[in-house]
Amino acid sequence: MMTIHETMKTSTPRFSGLTVLLSLLLAVATGVGAERAPGAASDATATDTTFFDGNPNDTRNLKPWDHIQVGGDNFTVSARPDGAEEPGAVRAVPDPLGKQGWVYELTVTAESTFAAKSATADRVDLWNNTKRFMGSEGQETWEHFQFMFPANRYHPAPGNWNWLVQHHNDSGYKRFVKSGQIVWEYPELVWGVNTAAKLPDGKVATAFFMRVWGGDDTKPGTPTIVYTGEALRYDHWYDVLVRVVWSTDAKTGFVAWWMDGKKIYEAPHPTLWTRPDGTKDHVNFEFSNYRKHDTTTSTVYFGRVKLGSSRRAVEF
Repeated sequence: MMTIHETMKTSTPRFSGLTVLLSLLLAVATGVGAERAPGAASDATATDTTFFDGNPNDTRNLKPWDHIQVGGDNFTVSARPDGAEEPGAVRAVPDPLGKQGWVYELTVTAESTFAAKSATADRVDLWNNTKRFMGSEGQETWEHFQFMFPANRYHPAPGNWNWLVQHHNDSGYKRFVKSGQIVWEYPELVWGVNTAAKLPDGKVATAFFMRVWGGDDTKPGTPTIVYTGEALRYDHWYDVLVRVVWSTDAKTGFVAWWMDGKKIYEAPHPTLWTRPDGTKDHVNFEFSNYRKHDTTTSTVYFGRVKLGSSRRAVEF
């Protein structure tokens, strides 16, 4: 982002020692001169609050997450902190590359079946309940997370139904689907893999992408889909930073996305849904290995994740 600097010629004023001291105290109190994180207009004055810190190096299990999904079965992490291994795996394990210490392993199999809306799918998830701090109107959230696709072990289903990181909406939309007022309410912000992505050079390859969607539930429009511009890298720990302003309004909502320090996308965009009765949804956060049904066994690894109010709040 460009910053315009304006220079003014003025006479040099004379200050007393007391005036200088009072000026310095005022600057500290108001945050004047504080360093502003790139891409965050409000970050200089925001409270650096960490909403969630999932770090398997601290616990060597799945705490402090809320839930595990394995196929059609859902368990609380409090009941099964070490995870589950059948018919798919969600657990904490040492990083197979030896770089991240302990990480989360999510393995899906042909038996991890899940009855999705449009077709049979395979899925395992590590997920949290919807939280008001994650998706209230006007709420700004920063997210920092890592993931890795192991060579010869990650096998996405053909096409673009291979979801990895998701913000799912709260269940309040279901009554509007049941009454026929809306067709569906799709997750607002998700990342996934497409095995038939077209790269800038015209070649077709497996690639990572982000989808952003929101606005009016009765007129959902077309989602924004953004690719990284390169083929998927295996045995590489991706580092992702995201800034979101949650809003149903196209001018207030905002998404910025960095991958390995490179900015991929930055633009205003609606990031929540307005329902037929005027209420707005709020969202959760989850790591997933969720694909259209396939016969292979497929594994993806996730590292630490932090969600917070500012860029500083989510630094590792």
